[in-house]
Amino acid sequence: MIDTRGTIDIYVGYEHELKQIVVMNNNSWFSYNIFNNNEWLTPEFIRLVYIIDGAKEIKGWNIKSAITDTYTDMLHLSTGCKTALNCLCYPDKIFNVMECGENALIEILRLPKAKIYFRDIVPLLLFVDVKRDFTLHLGSDTEEHYTSYNELVGRVCEWL
Repeated sequence: MIDTRGTIDIYVGYEHELKQIVVMNNNSWFSYNIFNNNEWLTPEFIRLVYIIDGAKEIKGWNIKSAITDTYTDMLHLSTGCKTALNCLCYPDKIFNVMECGENALIEILRLPKAKIYFRDIVPLLLFVDVKRDFTLHLGSDTEEHYTSYNELVGRVCEWL
């Protein structure tokens, strides 16, 4: 079990039904709002790059790939890693997490605070039960509160 403080807001529904704006293109957001801005290169930022994309080494905005063993800039990180970094750096923005792999999604759920968006279903994460506060936003008017990810997923499974 992962015990984390803070709240993760999860928005489910069509983006046009929500009152807030959802960032749908995480690659572009990362490129224009985070990349090459040294204020973001915190230990937590670097930890996420190591964990999610398995970087062998990080030097500034360059990473050494575990796959190719060559250096490339962070614009070549996976979309899931960029999404997690977007959530870390801008916790008050809602980010589309539908392109995230399980490893990136788990790290997002571990962040102190994040707002994430799924169009129609919240994925079941096998063997992971994140204990923390979650607020599930359904459309524009309904919100429900949960104290674990499994409890939230159980509620969503009732709809199926």
